[in-house]
Amino acid sequence: MSKNVKEVASQLGVSPQYVRKLISKLPQSSQPIKIKGAWAFDEKSIKALSLLVSDNRNSSNNTQAQRENSSNSNPDKSLDVLAETIRNQNETIAQLTKNLNQSQQLQMLALKRVDELEKQLALPDVERETPPQDDNASGDAREPNKKGFWAKLFKR
Repeated sequence: MSKNVKEVASQLGVSPQYVRKLISKLPQSSQPIKIKGAWAFDEKSIKALSLLVSDNRNSSNNTQAQRENSSNSNPDKSLDVLAETIRNQNETIAQLTKNLNQSQQLQMLALKRVDELEKQLALPDVERETPPQDDNASGDAREPNKKGFWAKLFKR
């Protein structure tokens, strides 16, 4: 006699979704058969599935009990761990602050050096940029022998 997922889930006291999830964890020899898209469980697959469910329940109960024991057994130990964590974080913050200050000092020195170099380079540029005094009284900025773009292009 075969049973479907819903029947097996109610028999084991779990949800049908959980049964479908556990099917992939069953050994190949104990897996149910799929008939027309629905799982059909025989006695062998139901027994293997019930063992898997009970193992999972026991392991989850043991894990929960261990958590309760560890949290209730020694609160001073938990406080010591937290205090050590805070000390480590404070040391890290102090080191990062020191590194930040050093970085800012180096950046200020670099900016001062850049300003000095710009000042050194700016003096010759100012001298080069001043236009030579032209004795041309007409006030025309262009020299008579200079041609414009279009004149050069059409060679006039």
